[in-house]
Amino acid sequence: MNINEIIEKYYNGETTPAEEALLRNYFAEAVENSPEKDMFRFFASESDNFGNSELDESALLSRISPTKISRIPTIWKYASIAAVFVLAISSYIFFSKFSGNDNQNHYTSGIVITDENISKNKDIAAIELQKAFSHLNNSRKIANENLLNLKKLNDVNNYIEILITY
Repeated sequence: MNINEIIEKYYNGETTPAEEALLRNYFAEAVENSPEKDMFRFFASESDNFGNSELDESALLSRISPTKISRIPTIWKYASIAAVFVLAISSYIFFSKFSGNDNQNHYTSGIVITDENISKNKDIAAIELQKAFSHLNNSRKIANENLLNLKKLNDVNNYIEILITY
């Protein structure tokens, strides 16, 4: 069989291990430069760097806990739900409270607040301000929970990278 035919079979993924060994030997001894020679030289140097030990895939897979793998999508699911919730609340606040009105009156919980009745509605405004701060504190708690979940996800990702390198 011609070497070009074996190369064609190699690129099509149809070579046998014996034919691949023949190609490795051929390009190791070849005088002319070719992309295939560079490729097989690279493969040989990388296999020398990695060693000739075979990876035991079942041993690696047994070290990975199935519960940690299944929790990753759950964490992302909750993080995305929280992000959508925060985005929806922010959009509502922006478009309902800060939209430009020609009317100079401001509305809070259905009560008109004007210059004339500010002192009259002082207690109501304080309650609304407390509600706003309560919402801010809840948002901060949600953001802290999301940050904690992202740190846990990062730890899991680091653990998986360590397992993959072995």
